[in-house]
Amino acid sequence: MSLSPDEDVLIGSVQWGAMYANDARTGKLLWAKSEDGIRFRSSSPSMHDGAMYFLSESSLFVLSEKTGEILAVKKLPFSVEATSSPLVTRGEIIFGTAGEGIVALDRKTLDIKWKYRTGKALIYTSPYTNGEMAQVESTPVLSGDMVIVGASDGTFYAVNRKNGSLMWRHKTGSPILTTVAVSGKTFFGTDFSGNIYCFKAE
Repeated sequence: MSLSPDEDVLIGSVQWGAMYANDARTGKLLWAKSEDGIRFRSSSPSMHDGAMYFLSESSLFVLSEKTGEILAVKKLPFSVEATSSPLVTRGEIIFGTAGEGIVALDRKTLDIKWKYRTGKALIYTSPYTNGEMAQVESTPVLSGDMVIVGASDGTFYAVNRKNGSLMWRHKTGSPILTTVAVSGKTFFGTDFSGNIYCFKAE
């Protein structure tokens, strides 16, 4: 479930069913969408300026949160069947993928701006994946121009949001499936073994 920033619209979905929007105050159904592969999505949408950004199968969708109108669709040459939700910045839309690591699209053109391939996944959580897949299930978070994300290869990564260059990384040895929490210049993350990590930006 996701609540719109103005708290008027509640977004939910049923896997293999549809995406739904309800009035947050009355519960009235506002719209439902299931076409164009929308019903297969794994991640929650990100809300920004009255639009919702989300991933489904191998596409990025942008929908109006109020009406459900499809504002844009970007077909991608790889699978995004992961639980990573898009991070929407001033110039980019950044997200994890089922096998290509972290990807950023230009926010205006939706063209691929950069890709950062993480290491081979230690476990396979996305559908129909194996082998040398670089899976990222967690949602990227932003601190300044630094994008921080944990990957299924057991590593926390910090990359530059503008060009995808590596700023730092920390290997844990255990898959990371959850999103990093940010508090000021401090970052907290956990791995699949139950360890908690704390990083502080300089």
